[in-house]
Amino acid sequence: MAMAGISSPPLTSQEVQRLSQRLQESEMFSAHDDGLPKFALEEVAVGNMIAQGGFSSVHHATWMCTPCALKKIFDPVLTEELKAEFENEVQMLRRLRHPNVVTLMAVCRTPPALSILTEFVFGGSLFEILHGTAPRPRGSLEADPATLLPVVRQAGVALAYLHAMMVVHRDIKSQNVLLTEGNRPIAKLCDFGLARMRSELCTGSMQWAGTAPYMAPELFAKRKYDETVDVFAFGTMVWEVAAAEIPHANLDAPDIAHRVQTKEFAGLGVPHSWPKSLKNLLRSALSAQPDQRPAMTHIVTELETVIREFAIS
Repeated sequence: MAMAGISSPPLTSQEVQRLSQRLQESEMFSAHDDGLPKFALEEVAVGNMIAQGGFSSVHHATWMCTPCALKKIFDPVLTEELKAEFENEVQMLRRLRHPNVVTLMAVCRTPPALSILTEFVFGGSLFEILHGTAPRPRGSLEADPATLLPVVRQAGVALAYLHAMMVVHRDIKSQNVLLTEGNRPIAKLCDFGLARMRSELCTGSMQWAGTAPYMAPELFAKRKYDETVDVFAFGTMVWEVAAAEIPHANLDAPDIAHRVQTKEFAGLGVPHSWPKSLKNLLRSALSAQPDQRPAMTHIVTELETVIREFAIS
């Protein structure tokens, strides 16, 4: 004898609403995106361009009433290599969680508008503070070593964290250190487009990439390298803050390569009046021999001594 089917009670309006919300949430946090929120480019109010690289541009933007930075690929031809570079940066930012690393907010993987949204850091870059020509508002940060070296130390703390996570940034420079507003700014390391896991170094495309004035000798020579290329670049940035000058200004890459491979302090001028602790830090961080460069944890500790000496000088 067949049994009559048992019908389920109809869903209440609250249950329908809850299921609808769960569907929306599953679309925003899909398995493909590894739990990252998604956005569509038409949802974003795009403002002024902040920076531009070889394949992408960064803009001030607003998404869901929130100020943010929009980085989007502008190359009309989306090659597999370009898609891989984009995905690499997304995954790097996704796995890194640190107070001195910019926070990834959402990702758009819809071609051709491959884009990411990160927090917007209102104080500008370390480069702009050091070398900017625009008038600075009253009460803004002073561009002197005693003020800026503690900020650089924060970037060093972030870099030490990256290395502990087996990540090599490969493009440490003053343009990629952002500062929050105020008299006690927080440094935020950004632009992970060239970052790689340590096991992936010296493989694939763009393996010798970087920004010439901050590049270590082994990158110019296309030799095997490790995370100490970041230490070298960080040392160059410390010199930049202490000297308030652009490193290797007006030199071509071959000239820079010769200087960093053959001269003490990578060919950068180091006055006798600088504290001994600073000269020792630069001598080790800018060594032409990678195995003579200290770990970032050591550099950060040494920088504390440098900061104290600048404060009393």
